[in-house]
Amino acid sequence: DEFNEDVANEHIGPPSRKHLLTAIAFWGVILLAAVLRFWRLGDKPLHHDESMHAYYSLQLLYNNIENWKACANGTISCYTYSPVLHGPFQFHAIAFVYLIAHWLGAPDHGVNDFTARIVAATLGTAMVALPYFLRDYLGKLGAWLAAFLIAISPSLVYFSRFTREALYMA
Repeated sequence: DEFNEDVANEHIGPPSRKHLLTAIAFWGVILLAAVLRFWRLGDKPLHHDESMHAYYSLQLLYNNIENWKACANGTISCYTYSPVLHGPFQFHAIAFVYLIAHWLGAPDHGVNDFTARIVAATLGTAMVALPYFLRDYLGKLGAWLAAFLIAISPSLVYFSRFTREALYMA
């Protein structure tokens, strides 16, 4: 069958010049997106909503994870999920980043404005790569253009640097 032969031939040997140029173009846009999202990420103080998310993540990390026995006994106040806060994913993800940053020796024991925003910036950067998987439908140029526009969109860059639920929903 002609389709299976094309697919089989595609994986043999080094990538073609066309495939390399496509990969370089997409990786260039993803790098641009990462720079726009991570550049001076911790310079601006946390917004009120961000500070609430950072605080509850810290409470989850230090009370629920490190002092889980006291949490289970009810001797200390622990993080509990509240639907007002738009879902538990961000709290668990930010607490995980805090923990990794602490292990790596980041300033303030891994808890700071930069680390609070890492999850949003990482997912915002990953969002730029998604049109690559639609290139069969959009065409290579259309997918690259979509990725580029997502990378430089002022709204998406802003929300990719903002630790609130909007980016996780996007």
